[in-house]
Amino acid sequence: MSEGDERTEDGSYWEGRGLRTFSYRGDRYYTVTPIAQYVRRRRWLLRRLERLLEALPTGGSVLDFGCGDGFYAVEIERRFPRLRIYGCDPSRAMIEAAAARAHRHRARVAFADCDEAMRHGPFDLVLIVAVLAHITDDARLRAVLAQIRDRLVPGGRVVVFEMTAQRELRGDAWRRRSPESYARLFADLGLELSATESLAAPFHDGVGARICRAVVRLGYSGDPLRANASVVYQRLTELLVAVAPIGDRLLRTCRAYTLYELRHPAHAPHKS
Repeated sequence: MSEGDERTEDGSYWEGRGLRTFSYRGDRYYTVTPIAQYVRRRRWLLRRLERLLEALPTGGSVLDFGCGDGFYAVEIERRFPRLRIYGCDPSRAMIEAAAARAHRHRARVAFADCDEAMRHGPFDLVLIVAVLAHITDDARLRAVLAQIRDRLVPGGRVVVFEMTAQRELRGDAWRRRSPESYARLFADLGLELSATESLAAPFHDGVGARICRAVVRLGYSGDPLRANASVVYQRLTELLVAVAPIGDRLLRTCRAYTLYELRHPAHAPHKS
């Protein structure tokens, strides 16, 4: 296991991230992704989750694996109160932030560390958003996904939304794999791919990325969190997001995020 894996596995990386937040349009954030793009990404994903969530039976269970500050878990509970919602994260700071969010919105979501939360399975659906890239070791990634697969009901679903790149990229605590490498791994674990979709982002490729990086370096001491807290930077990213649909059409090969809808076959032999 790499040093980056150790930091993300025990939650220490996210403890630091979770303690640094900023306000944007009435909510609290900790993301280093340019804020307007982050908000757009959330809305895009929630729209695509609705069909799968509507199909779940009353009392069905959903786990937000690596829930962070609990945004998706709380939103799902608010929109689908007939479901049982759980969230887990390795970071105590994130779990506390998620519980506080649920309290503010009067949402009935059970948050816990991942070992404890997995005991509530089996689950009808597991949501994994921007988590797998932070598991940089391939063997560890495979083990985590096998554990999640084994806590699904027969025919249960997994929705993965992950940072990807045509050419593998690495950072201090992340690894952006190719969409195809994830698809091969899911298939090898016996998870059937029902659908896949990509979301281009103007801040990861092309002109938008260069503008954002230059502004962060010049005006905010190279600190993306400090930039996101600035109204000036927020308005800049909002402007770039406004023209993003044009970029999406022109730069379709620049896939910054990939969505996978996976299904656990009812009676399939498992590969660990």
